[in-house]
Amino acid sequence: MPSVSIGLPYDIELTLRGAPEIDSEDIGKVSFIGYGAKIGLNRFIPMDIGVLPRLSVGYYINTLKVGDIIDAESTILNIQASKKLLFLTVYGGYGIESTTVDIDYTHDDGTDVSFTVDGKNENRFLVGARMKMLFFSFNVDYNVGEYNAINAGLSFSFR
Repeated sequence: MPSVSIGLPYDIELTLRGAPEIDSEDIGKVSFIGYGAKIGLNRFIPMDIGVLPRLSVGYYINTLKVGDIIDAESTILNIQASKKLLFLTVYGGYGIESTTVDIDYTHDDGTDVSFTVDGKNENRFLVGARMKMLFFSFNVDYNVGEYNAINAGLSFSFR
């Protein structure tokens, strides 16, 4: 999923992700957008002796709409720790998350179908690593929750 993050003063980062809206004759408009923010916590720790990991807390929201049929929203509040070792950064974290999907449609025979599904993942643990070379970074991480997942990504950054 394409995303853009902007670093601001005071170790604040704003993130926006999404895809262009698609208009389908069969199901209507399909849209996805996500946004959130993260703030570094080390600046609030009175002593920094250089061996402490970098700590941050973030909050993110994602929404998916598929015509008038599907309306989904997920949120996560997480705390993260990372430690940079030359060009490799190792990181981990814990998140509290929530997902709700509302389904509402009329079947071909005229039957109305409407229900809500809540996600099973409420807690998530994360461990991963990022390798940075010049302006490019490659990351891979493992998420542990109700459903485990492996994620990998490639990014371009001026930081």
